[in-house]
This record gives sequence, C-alpha cells and structure tokens, in this order.
Amino acid sequence: MFMVNVVAEWYGKDLVASFNEERVADASQRVGAMKVDLNTKSKRWGFIKRFIKHLASMRLILRPVNLDDKIFSFKKQRKEVKEYPLALVKDVIGKLPYKLRCWAMMGLNTGMTNNDIAQLRKDMVQDGYLTRRRVKTGANEKSLTVRYKLWPETLHLMNMFKSDDPVLWFTNDEGKPLIEICLLDGKVKETNGIGDVWKYWKKKKKIKGISMAKFRNAARQALEEHDTHSRYGKLFLAHVPDTVDEASYSNKNKKRFDTAVDWLRGQILDTPRKSSSRKDFC
Repeated sequence: MFMVNVVAEWYGKDLVASFNEERVADASQRVGAMKVDLNTKSKRWGFIKRFIKHLASMRLILRPVNLDDKIFSFKKQRKEVKEYPLALVKDVIGKLPYKLRCWAMMGLNTGMTNNDIAQLRKDMVQDGYLTRRRVKTGANEKSLTVRYKLWPETLHLMNMFKSDDPVLWFTNDEGKPLIEICLLDGKVKETNGIGDVWKYWKKKKKIKGISMAKFRNAARQALEEHDTHSRYGKLFLAHVPDTVDEASYSNKNKKRFDTAVDWLRGQILDTPRKSSSRKDFC
C-alpha cells in the first residue's frame, strides 16, 4: 500500500488520466531521487509499471510507448542469497491451514509467486499439469511457457478451493481476484488476499524464517543442490532465459523436468508416491 499512496500524492485526482510518456519519465525520476537502496527503487518502480499496465489493460489509458525503455530502470544490487532449509519448510507447512498450505504448495510445486497464484486461470490446468508464463515477465517475448507436473497433494488442495469464477481458479470470499488494484471513490486501492491471510496466520502461529513468497525459492534451492536437476532451477521459476541455447534446452526436455519436479516432491513431502492421494494430507 505504500507506493499506492505515494503515487496518489504525486499526481492527485488526475492520477489515471495523467499516465502518458512524460509522466512515465517523471515517475522514474521521482523514484530515482528516493533515499533508498537500488533494490528498493527497482521494487517500487516495478509496482508503478504494473499499475500503469493495469490501467492500460482496463482501457483507462493508452499504454505509454516508453514504459519498458531500459533508461527507466534500476539495476539491482547483488544480495546474499538467503537459504531456506527443507526442515524449516516442512515445519511451516505442517502449521498452515488448508488454504495457505495450498498456496505454499503451489510455490513449492510450480514456482509461483503470489501474483501468479492470484491470476491463475482454469484453462492453465489440464490432465494433471499446470502450464503458465510468469505474470511478471509474461509480456516479454523471450519469456518461457513452463509445464509443471502437479503433485497429487497440490492438485487436491487446489480443488478444495477452486472458485466458481468462469476464468480465475482462486478468488476471495466475495468472488473477486485475490490481488487487485482498483479505483474506489477516486482513490487507488490495492488488495492482497494472499498476503493478508499470511500475515494474520504468521502472527497467530508465530511463524518465523520464511514468507509466503519464498516457498518457490526454497524449492529452487533444493533443485540446485542436485547433481543433474540443478539445470532446471531457472526454468522452475519461469525466469526469462539468458541465452538462446538455454531457452532451447529448457523446452526440449519436458520429461526430464517432470522427473526433477517428482524428485522435489519426495524431498519436501517425505512420502512414497503410492500413498500421495490420501486425503489426510490436508
């Protein structure tokens, strides 16, 4: 909510109508002048870009042609990668209520972020597989479409909370998207159903050491510690490949990727495949 309020303060009542090419440049300069580190600037600029894209998708503005210009970007500083031991992951998973466990399992099984989960469409799931492009980089023509083999436990939990919406797999109790940026009484409002539920349960159960958005990172770390499955770490997170060879290799080895995802399940759940359909998992 911080950046929602900041942007509203910058541009006031003409917030929606004002986002043209000049305003993109102005917003970028304002972010650049903030007294925070580069990683925070990059994160805040990312929010503004997503907000502008949302306005364009709602046909409220024309998408500024300079929105993705590299000059309006902030290079991230390399940070020490935080490790998430599988023992910690297993402990936290065991404490979560079914709905949070479902979302956490989707991070572990399919590398999804909260935004990916919130925008999951029903047509992405078929015959025990989930096929997607990452929401954050989906507009990038180099972004890969990744096909994940769903663990029985993950699919079971997903079906428990499948919505009645004709498109979205998950919605909140009011039937609205889990994460949404909208205009209410002339003000910008951001709702995050996943983050709000997580914060409540984290405080109630005093969960430490990992956040909802980091289960995907824990899964990737487990893959990268394996002698052969390590090659699928970037594909698992649906990152944009760095090279043509990397993109080609990723798309040609779907069966091996399935094997890697199956292996990952065994590391996280510690249960043999034959007993994986038991409903008492939930």
